[in-house]
Amino acid sequence: MMNYWWGGSADSGHIHWLRWERLTQHKSKGGIGFRDLHLFNKAMLGKQGWRLITRPDSLCARVLKGRYFHDSDFLGTTRKKHASHTWRAILAGKEVVQRGAIKRIGNGTSTNIWQDRWIPMHFDARPLTPSDGQEVTMVSDLMTNSGQWNEELIREIFIPVDAAAIPRIPLRSHDDDDCWAWEPEKHGIYSVKTAYQKLEQRNKRLRGEDQPPIKVAVHWSIDMAHDLLEIVKLKEKVSPGFAKPAWKPPPVGWVKCNTDGAYRPDAGHGASGVILRDSTGLFLGGRSRWYPHALDALMMEALACLDAHKLAQQAKGDYRVVEWQVVPTCIINLLAEECNPHIP
Repeated sequence: MMNYWWGGSADSGHIHWLRWERLTQHKSKGGIGFRDLHLFNKAMLGKQGWRLITRPDSLCARVLKGRYFHDSDFLGTTRKKHASHTWRAILAGKEVVQRGAIKRIGNGTSTNIWQDRWIPMHFDARPLTPSDGQEVTMVSDLMTNSGQWNEELIREIFIPVDAAAIPRIPLRSHDDDDCWAWEPEKHGIYSVKTAYQKLEQRNKRLRGEDQPPIKVAVHWSIDMAHDLLEIVKLKEKVSPGFAKPAWKPPPVGWVKCNTDGAYRPDAGHGASGVILRDSTGLFLGGRSRWYPHALDALMMEALACLDAHKLAQQAKGDYRVVEWQVVPTCIINLLAEECNPHIP
């Protein structure tokens, strides 16, 4: 390729005015945008390694396994002393496969909790919880007999950041085996393009490209430490105490209704709570309700008001007016406009 761009022959060569690393940079940074041939070759070789882990029953995979990694899998094998040139080339692409391959969980019997990559969008796709002293080994140990996540056990074993991420992993049928997927692609199939991009991003991080200068990072760290110190000092000056209750009783003959709605966008469910009290603060009734399917926070606030209205109609006693403690502004504005399709 160099001869194509700069000329030259076996007898005479022309000067290469710029290093190849410079030419692989984007045009906006002074390069020409060539691909890094070393990384591209690794990405191509990684495709051969990908075939070994996704097609273990193929003739090629069985021959190589019997010769080079009969006591382990491809990702866990090491370079043998008298390996062939072909096998050494395939091993050169193992690095990129290790960086992007992730397990999709079925029955969990073939996925090691502490060694395999299996938690999507989670650091290195492995738990941060230390594995020392842990009795569980396979992902299947974290499931119930019905093939669902054993959330109570997960909370006991893992630190909070892991315990929150694991139950979010969608499970395939409990009869299905675990399978490999390529994490950078939505369809889960290895592509040379995304493999090359992954290696390129790694090299940029190693060279410090697209990263803030050291001076900026140091100043940011100092400013952050100073802010944290000021927060600690301010916290020490605050005298301990209890906030006075904000609730005020309604006039005699009135009933005050307090409502609230809660929504969890990550889980798609919500809940409402309602309480009725008279002018003396006497509890007249209350209601809480769980909504497994909710669209947004506005919907939950509206449903809380609806539950309060139904509860107020059922209140016993001669009460002429119901006073609402807090009606969200969004609900008031909604009633003044056209109906929101999210509200049933």
